Amino acid sequence: PAVAKPTEDQEEQARLELEREIARKAAFEEALEAERASYEAELARKTQEAEDRQAILNEVAQDRSELALMYRRTNQELCRLRAELSQRTLEVLELRQESRRPRPPGLNKCVVCLDEPARL
Repeated sequence: PAVAKPTEDQEEQARLELEREIARKAAFEEALEAERASYEAELARKTQEAEDRQAILNEVAQDRSELALMYRRTNQELCRLRAELSQRTLEVLELRQESRRPRPPGLNKCVVCLDEPARL
């Protein structure tokens, strides 16, 4: 069987169809490339945000460690001061009790050293 030769109009239509197909393919590839670039930009932004969050978390952890150390030191100082206050309170109570005891006449204590009898 003989194959009919395409006419010039048919060839022109086929050429135009091919050009349209090439243009659609180029537009599709361009849209695909733009979408890929958009995804890459979004990924870069999210990566930067994650790095920023991690840096903040690292700083918070460092601050927490410093605060914990400051708390321990402050608590130790507070315990030391409480112990000192207790000791001094005890000394005050002993002095009050001692001052309430009756003293024999003429045996006043020296106001400088509080140990020796007072001398005139």
